[in-house]
Amino acid sequence: MTHFDEYQRFLRYKYGFYSFNILLGLFALNLFLGMVMEIQWGETRELEYILLVFSAVSFFIIVNTFKGSFFQKKENPNVLAFIFFFMGLAQIYLSLSPNSPIIVDNQVTTNSFILLGGVTWLSLAIAYLVRVFIDQKRDKKESD
Repeated sequence: MTHFDEYQRFLRYKYGFYSFNILLGLFALNLFLGMVMEIQWGETRELEYILLVFSAVSFFIIVNTFKGSFFQKKENPNVLAFIFFFMGLAQIYLSLSPNSPIIVDNQVTTNSFILLGGVTWLSLAIAYLVRVFIDQKRDKKESD
């Protein structure tokens, strides 16, 4: 965290706290679904909890990217966003293979990791591009 400025650290802590609260809420909901309603939406309970953690981490990454606290000051986010965009497209393409189904017998399989990873990478790149577009629009408006 030494390569981030004070404001970036503040945002990372803030959205880390939000991600943790989202994670607690999802765990409580999953516990309710599993114990009270006896619904199992994943192949195993462990898979369900891993996917919930993955969802909270994805939220943290995407929000920090949009708010400008994901990349360090010395990194070149344009190149990284380009790489993340194509990594996301590749993973989404691989997840749509008929040989690796995502849902079997109305339960999510471990193959969903590839899809979720691809969606996260793609969303990270899109969030950065939207942020750049908003900043350029704001700068243009201020210069007028």
